[in-house]
Amino acid sequence: MKISIENLVSSFFFFKAFTAEDGKKFAGMVVEAFGGDLGGKRVVVIDHPPTAGLFPLLEGLEVAGAEVYVRDHHGDSDREGAVPRVRALLGERAYITTRQENPACSSLVAQGEFSQENDILIADADMDGLTAALKAAGAGYDTLDADAAVLDGAIALKTRENLSPLGFKLVQSWGALPEFTDSEYSKVFAQIANAFADAALGKGGEETLDVLIAEYGRKVENAKVLAGQRIKEVAPGVNFADIVDARDYDKPTFLALLNGKAKLTVARQGGAMTKNGHAAQYSIQRTKAGESINLLNLVPSDWARGPKQGVLANQPFIIHLSPERWEQLKEVIFAAAV
Repeated sequence: MKISIENLVSSFFFFKAFTAEDGKKFAGMVVEAFGGDLGGKRVVVIDHPPTAGLFPLLEGLEVAGAEVYVRDHHGDSDREGAVPRVRALLGERAYITTRQENPACSSLVAQGEFSQENDILIADADMDGLTAALKAAGAGYDTLDADAAVLDGAIALKTRENLSPLGFKLVQSWGALPEFTDSEYSKVFAQIANAFADAALGKGGEETLDVLIAEYGRKVENAKVLAGQRIKEVAPGVNFADIVDARDYDKPTFLALLNGKAKLTVARQGGAMTKNGHAAQYSIQRTKAGESINLLNLVPSDWARGPKQGVLANQPFIIHLSPERWEQLKEVIFAAAV
């Protein structure tokens, strides 16, 4: 999605290209937004893991005349061979590290580094991608990097004590976002991004965040009710909830309740896979009690990755499976929690 940040002159796109087809499509979308020519423009792709879609995206942008940069911290999660191809294509303009080296992508960009009218920022539509993109475009603040490291980590750590007041407001207002597949998602995301940028720039914005936070409070209460109705233990150490049809609730609150005393949690929900022909997406996540479990090691190495293929596995703490792949792997997952 393309959004405008009122007090910043850079252009912003938020998406992730999982497949080669996605990469070509999204490159075309960006090029088309600028009349078919990116000559004289710089494009930085931030917080985009090394998927099969990354190289076609970058290649499409370069062919259209852009000077392309990559700033990412998923270098140790390359299962598609994208990292060496990207480095060969961009040379020193490809700055790819690991989450251990750079817990947040904001630490890979300088304040205002891509803040000119001819700069285009492409980032993941999560809090890490947003904070990094805003910092790169000039809307940073003193503790943004420290906040971003928390914001890109476990939900349970995104607390008032671990964040600056503004960082915690971002977490609270984020709860106002509807499901990604909801038609209102882009509108609410733009509201949050603009208000957060204004607050970081000292140009107001906190009143809008407060309105969104009030909406968040209502959704928190809904999440508690939903948790009482849907959460159940399906195997020793594994909590499960079917929320594919659930609406109007705060997901972090619900997931914190889903964690309980479990080592692993499974949420049957909507997501990238439901947008690609699957009936549901099974999201398996380890809790603090299960932090020794590497979920990536449970996924067969010969399983193709991507939302159409039914496997999204880039991090050791969370994987996503289609219903078919879930049925094939669930006994292995249950055994890992014992």
